[in-house]
Amino acid sequence: MKKRLLIHFLVPIIAGLPMMLQAQENSRKDAPKPSKSDRHDKRDRHQLHHPKEREQALLLKRLLELPPERLDALQATVNRIRNMSPEEKKRLKERLENFSRLDEQEKHRRLEDFRDNERKRWDDFHRRYKDLPKEQRYREQRRIHSLPPHERRAYFEKLRRNKQPLGRPGVPPPRHPQKREGPPRPSPSPK
Repeated sequence: MKKRLLIHFLVPIIAGLPMMLQAQENSRKDAPKPSKSDRHDKRDRHQLHHPKEREQALLLKRLLELPPERLDALQATVNRIRNMSPEEKKRLKERLENFSRLDEQEKHRRLEDFRDNERKRWDDFHRRYKDLPKEQRYREQRRIHSLPPHERRAYFEKLRRNKQPLGRPGVPPPRHPQKREGPPRPSPSPK
């Protein structure tokens, strides 16, 4: 799930940034060159010759335009990346490279599958915890959000395997009657 979340948040950013930079480069190539009489101050000349700094400035500008929710999601993603082991980072890089090689339709399909899986996981969670008192449900939800990604993934896998609702403490979960196959059988008549 950690990798899926990273792909969900990082792919649009990673995919969008090079396209944005390429579009700016193309527009600069098409723009007329400034004459020698148009002097830039030292900082402007410096930025024109250092693409890395220009890239950082563009990234900062884009971050400033994001809403707070997206910034929170990015910060959480950065924290997850910091907590990754070198092996996890290597695997994630490989997955991102493989993802970037896919055609656009396949990328779209995989992202939709990921979103559907996320919805199913949270639907399972809500179905399981809907009968709990509100405060206990929120406490459990916060606990799940605070889990490291691998533990959260294991939690949802366990939840998926055991789809039985939790129910209220002390009250057994509701039993679902088995579906009948065919018409009802006649009851045996007493002899």
